[in-house]
Amino acid sequence: MKRSVPKFAFPLLLFGLLVLGFSVSSAFAASPMPVRYQPTPVIVQHNPAPTPRPAPAPVPAPTPAPAGLTADEAALYDLINSARADNNVTPVSINMNAVQAARSKAQDMISNNYFGHMSPTYGSPGQMLNRFGVYFRSAGENIAKVATVYKAHVNFLTSTRGHRENMLNPNFNQVGVGVIRHNGYVVVVEEFVQV
Repeated sequence: MKRSVPKFAFPLLLFGLLVLGFSVSSAFAASPMPVRYQPTPVIVQHNPAPTPRPAPAPVPAPTPAPAGLTADEAALYDLINSARADNNVTPVSINMNAVQAARSKAQDMISNNYFGHMSPTYGSPGQMLNRFGVYFRSAGENIAKVATVYKAHVNFLTSTRGHRENMLNPNFNQVGVGVIRHNGYVVVVEEFVQV
């Protein structure tokens, strides 16, 4: 006896194979064969925005040294006005007659081998200033004999004997400075005046 296969069995078989094929291919797609994965190293650099720097303070143009001063005298004059500015005191201007008096006093101390406010040649600081044509309401004198102009300035500024008070006196509005180099040191004279 021969069995007969129904006519619709063949299409069902094909349909079943197709469905099974899709299932199998879906399963493979979802679970691929394991593949060795070696990631390429990625270097991440963190470049934060640069921290803004404050703008540099404008550098004031150097004030030219008053005409007629030596380099040492100009440096001393700048130091004096810098100290006054640091202490909220108005600057002093140069009085060239007082400069001549200060230079003469420095040379007088060298020539006559003394160190003091009373000069054997010119008398007191007030007498000397009058002799050089400096007329004033009040005056103050600072003298030093040290290695450098800067050292003299620091000594005046840290002195407890009235040198600092002369330099920072708001009533003084003019100054004469004299610096003479001699035998490895400087003789410094400051003549402060209120005119």
